[in-house]
This record gives sequence, C-alpha cells and structure tokens, in this order.
Amino acid sequence: MTRSDWSSGSLPYGTDVYDVRGAYRQLEAWRPYILLLDAAYVLFVWKVAPKIRKLRTDPRLLRDLSIIWNAFNAVTSMYMFLLLLPELISSLGNGWYHTTCKVGTFYTGQWSGHAMYLFCLSKLWELGDTILLVLRGRQLLFLHYFHHSVVLIQVIFTYYSAGSMARLGTDMNSFVHSLMYSYFALVNVVPSIRRFAPVITCLQISQFVVACIGMLSLAGYVMAGYECETNKMALPLHFAIYVIFFGLFTQFFVDSYGTKKGSERQRPGRSLRAKKRV
Repeated sequence: MTRSDWSSGSLPYGTDVYDVRGAYRQLEAWRPYILLLDAAYVLFVWKVAPKIRKLRTDPRLLRDLSIIWNAFNAVTSMYMFLLLLPELISSLGNGWYHTTCKVGTFYTGQWSGHAMYLFCLSKLWELGDTILLVLRGRQLLFLHYFHHSVVLIQVIFTYYSAGSMARLGTDMNSFVHSLMYSYFALVNVVPSIRRFAPVITCLQISQFVVACIGMLSLAGYVMAGYECETNKMALPLHFAIYVIFFGLFTQFFVDSYGTKKGSERQRPGRSLRAKKRV
C-alpha cells in the first residue's frame, strides 16, 4: 500500500483478523452526529455548566459516583493498553522505522484492532468527565474542555487514515489514562495521595513529547524518501495539535506546581481534577 493510498483513507481487503472496514464505516456514519455532539458539548460548557454548578448536590453521592466513574475508566484504559502492548512490542522489535512508518497489524490485529476502535469510542464517553466535574461544583479550565472536544474530533475523523502516526499517541494515552483515572478514583478514598498530582501531570505531558518525537521521525523518513503508511498531508495538523496540548499542559503544570505561590493558590488534587482528560 502506497503513501497516497493512506492519504485517501483507503481500507484493506482480504483476510484481516479484525474487521477494520466495518469499524471504519461505522465511525464514518457517526461523524455528522459527532460534530453535533461536540458542538452541544461546547455549548453545555459555556451556557449550562455555570448554572448547574450553583445547584446543591449530595457530596457523598458525588464522591461515590466519582470513584465508580474513574475506576471504570481506569480499567477500560488499562484493558486497551494491554491489548495494544503486544503489537507495540512487536513494532519496536522491528525497529524505529517500522514503529513510526509501518502500520503492521495495528488496525487489523485481533487485539490491537479491537483496542483501537474502542479507543475512539472511549473519547465519546469520556465527555462524562465534564458533567461530573460540573456536578461537583468545579470550575472548568479551558484546557479541560478544549482537550476533550478536539481529541474526540481528531480520533473519530482520522481513524485508520492516520496510519502509523497514531500508534505511539494511542498507546501512550491508554497507559497514562489508566494511571490518571486510577489516581482520581483513589484520591477520593485516600486523600494523602494528592501529593502525586504533579507526577500525573508530568505523565500526561510525556505522552505528547513521545508522540511529537514519533511524528518528527516520521516526517524525517518521508523527506528522506522512505515509504511511510500514513496521511502525510495531515501530519502537520496532528503535530500542531500535540504541540498545543504540550504547551497547555506545561503551562498548567507551571501555574499549579511550579512556584510556591501556584501551590498555595490551587490544591494539587483540585487543580488537576479540573484539568483532567482524557
């Protein structure tokens, strides 16, 4: 399959273990509704959320809901990462070029194909993070809802056509989210672990660093004339998105934990919670 094939978003035929064509067609059919949902989500944040935050809700009930919600997301994120891990190890074993430029069985493998499709779906239900924060009376940071709204569109509209460039970002995100959601579930039970909030933020920043390194490597291979199975026309846009996320998360880290003043202004658990992803 040539680079132009990936740029046009064509799909493989034949004896693929995972039905990537069926998954692609399903997500493609949902795209108009995803756009409407994303627009409704932003309107909810701007218009409805400020009013809901003023309502009084049983804090114990919300705490229990938070534990259940975050535990669910921690388990599903770890499940996706474990399904993706064998394919990642295999790709790394074949070298950095293969990892960044060759799709292999990332979309069509029995485990990795299922995980990649589930990963896209997870960005839909992770919008529930925002609802839970609003019910708990938390102020929503721009970083929080910008990240949720952009990532949802990014993964649904570039499923498969992103090709090999999606590997490192997806694998890292699943791993980091498994730890992040575990933290948010446990902090409701063991408040003393709030001191690990800066570590969680650093992990989130690291995923953008790894993804950017992978995309820069991919771009280097393309310019050197190597065949890379990705949509090279969309590469600058994906790279720009990750750079913006890196900047926003880094600024959040500096504001929240970088100085004594920042630490006093926001409690670690509270500030990270208002930001969290996804």
